Amino acid sequence: MKYLKSQSGMLLTTVLLVGVSFTFIALAVVQFSLVHYTSSRRSMVALSALSVAEAGGDNFMYNLNQDSNYSGTGGEFTFFSDSVKGKGTYETTATNGSLNNEKIIISTGRVYLPANASRPLVTRKIKLIVRGSEPFSYAVQSGGNGPIYFYGSPNIDNAKIFTNKFIVMQNSGGGISLTRDDIRAADYDHDPSLSTWKCSIDGNSSIHSGTVSAAFNVNNAHCGIDTSGATLSQNDASVVPQPLPTVDKSSILAGISTNLACTDITSTLHLKQANYPDQTGSPNPCNVSLGSNTYTVDDNVYIRGNLTINKSTLVPAATLTHDVYVIVDGTINVPNNNTSITTNANGAAITFVSYSPIDSNGDKNAANAIEIGGSSGVSLGARFLALSGSLGHGGKGSIGPVAALDIVFKGSGSINFLQLTGVPTNSSGWYVQYYEQL
Repeated sequence: MKYLKSQSGMLLTTVLLVGVSFTFIALAVVQFSLVHYTSSRRSMVALSALSVAEAGGDNFMYNLNQDSNYSGTGGEFTFFSDSVKGKGTYETTATNGSLNNEKIIISTGRVYLPANASRPLVTRKIKLIVRGSEPFSYAVQSGGNGPIYFYGSPNIDNAKIFTNKFIVMQNSGGGISLTRDDIRAADYDHDPSLSTWKCSIDGNSSIHSGTVSAAFNVNNAHCGIDTSGATLSQNDASVVPQPLPTVDKSSILAGISTNLACTDITSTLHLKQANYPDQTGSPNPCNVSLGSNTYTVDDNVYIRGNLTINKSTLVPAATLTHDVYVIVDGTINVPNNNTSITTNANGAAITFVSYSPIDSNGDKNAANAIEIGGSSGVSLGARFLALSGSLGHGGKGSIGPVAALDIVFKGSGSINFLQLTGVPTNSSGWYVQYYEQL
């Protein structure tokens, strides 16, 4: 009996020891599971907070492209709130960068669990450095297969000039002068048999200074480059054909819901955000002629016909904080000296775009899409873009960037190209240059 009692005691002790061991193991497993669960849960919440911060960045970019002065949410904005995910908020702020048209964006994402918690469980931040793009990279640009022609006696100083073809400078009188310019010629689709015409300049004209970069071998007997003052780079592989600036016409027109008769412009002296003429009431296009008055451009404008700006003053509305487009399905003519186009106090500028119809032979280059006069001088603080034709400039004075399939300068005197930084108007205007998780 004593032996049996001893065995029974040993068994009970063993059972107790095993039970305690299993208890400690179970507690360890539970503790590990809790730690793992807490860690996994926190990681998931951290990812959620990062996603919320990035959503804040996306929201900032959207609003910035609607209004270039947009500065952020001004506090926490609730992105989601429910019993499962808790509450997610983002807060965005902006400061100006060191460069022109540069902003530094901080977006803070917070997740509260539960949703009514007074303090966030996880906070994540991101930094974006964004730049506003200038739609025109050059003061003068010809696209397609059109050259840039210099006739008459123009004097162009300190401008960036790009041609997908080559330049032609012909003058039998006082000569043509290009000084301190950055000229790049890609000679797109050239005919090797016409090599001497890749840069055709007569004896009265010269490129005095600046830089000339060409994708071909330059015959300086035909180019008049003063190599004592100008830098010449030949067979430059970095000079490749460039597309003309693009315009998202469909998006711009989609944002114009008002239809007005063309006479509304002359009666109100406003180019309102509208289609001219009323596309439902007048199926035929109309020609708009602006006379010697001051006209305010309220927002993007679409004109189905030709536009003449004669002795007029045009300025974007004072409240505008973004650039505006005047899109013309026809030609644009600025014939007179007494025409003035300016930016407003916010820097908002006007871009004139001509979709001139091609000629009966289907030749877009033959279409005189934009014609600018002003032999005594004009002041045109605006951009001019001919997407399906040529641009002719017969005057002198100041003008913003110009781009067309081919360009002809045929006046006399100095032409000063203005650098319009402007304020971008749509999603292609501002872009993210740098992203960082803080």
